This record gives sequence, structure tokens and C-alpha cells, in this order.
Amino acid sequence: MDKTNPLIRMIGLILILGILSIGLSGCTVFYFNWNADSMTTAPSTGGSTTGQPGTTSPIDNLIVWTGKIISIESERSFLAAVDSTFQSLLGDKAQVSLYDNAKVIRNETGEEISLPDVPIGSRVIVKITGAIRESYPVQVSAVEVRVIGSKN
Repeated sequence: MDKTNPLIRMIGLILILGILSIGLSGCTVFYFNWNADSMTTAPSTGGSTTGQPGTTSPIDNLIVWTGKIISIESERSFLAAVDSTFQSLLGDKAQVSLYDNAKVIRNETGEEISLPDVPIGSRVIVKITGAIRESYPVQVSAVEVRVIGSKN
């Protein structure tokens, strides 16, 4: 029979769990579904499918949020300031990468445009997959970006 002090065994277990959690931090990908009816993050129960900010389609589990473009990083990536309504979900900034088949659309005309043609400071509606890579700023992948206002 093991006569190791239970307190020492518990401390050892806590240390092991602490080391594991430190080693795994920074590698987290988490998923959110936005319940448009309660405006909180929760598993989708079939909420709105209108594509309005703060909604997710139960079919495609996409998150829709709004923000303002801070910088265009490449032809397929930009940094956005996240509107305060969505900061509890994403934080104040998000690094957005476009999927290969993602569209950037000028909302007024419905015309598809290239990301480098979007002026810095433009207001956007961003439709992302549920995967949010924890970092600062968070990293997300978009399937659609709608330019709803340009800085004049």
C-alpha cells in the first residue's frame, strides 16, 4: 500500500495539470455560435438566418460581425477594429484572412471588388466561420466581407 502523503499527491497532480495547461495555452481554437434571439454567445438553436450582424445560420454556423478596416495586410488579409457590440466575442481587433472562395462586396452596388481596392477606414460586415484562433489580435477566416461605408 502506498503511504505517500495525500497532500503531496494532490500538489503533484495540480503541478502536472498546471504544466499541461501552460503548454497548451496559445494553441487554442474555439468555436462560437451566435444566438441572435438572446444576443449572447450560445449554441445555435436555429436563430436568425438573415445574415444581419450578430446572427448565425444554423445551416452554415457562420458568425456575422461589424467593424472598421484599420489596414490591408495583403490581397487576402486585413486588420479590423471590432465594433463594441462584438468585442466580448472577438476583442477589440481581428486579423481577418479570406478563404480562397471568399467575396468582398460593395454593399451599395452588390459589385464584387478586390480587397486592396477597399479604402482604409471603411465600415464592413464580416461573415466568418465559427473558428476563432486565440491570439492578439484574434485570427479569423472570412467567407464574405461587405463594404457598407467608405471613409471619404
